[in-house]
Amino acid sequence: MSKEFGFIKNGVLIVDDDKYALEEISEALSDSELVVYKATNSDSAVLLAKKFKPKFILMDYNLPDANGIKTIEEIRTFLPKVEVIMMSGHEDFIDKATLNNTGSIAVLKKPLSLETISRYIHNMLHL
Repeated sequence: MSKEFGFIKNGVLIVDDDKYALEEISEALSDSELVVYKATNSDSAVLLAKKFKPKFILMDYNLPDANGIKTIEEIRTFLPKVEVIMMSGHEDFIDKATLNNTGSIAVLKKPLSLETISRYIHNMLHL
């Protein structure tokens, strides 16, 4: 596990309160290149981000204790350059304003294509 600019170079934090989706995404991303961390709520996401400093975060918009945008805003206070992919099952959430406001590289609609998520993360690793 190498560090680059304070980040775990290949660290990915997945935040989703749907435990089935969380495990499915985690399994799809678990390979020799990635270190995967998992959280089911905003508080856990912030603690894990502080501790492990992942390079990427896949953030669900609807969490039990906060929305994903507020969580990302808090994480960006100590990891301002973390790459974010927002996820949501709400049709009206997916728009360019949300993409710009969260500084996300993508906003994906649930249910997710595991191939799409994997492709985004792996493409970003090799830039």
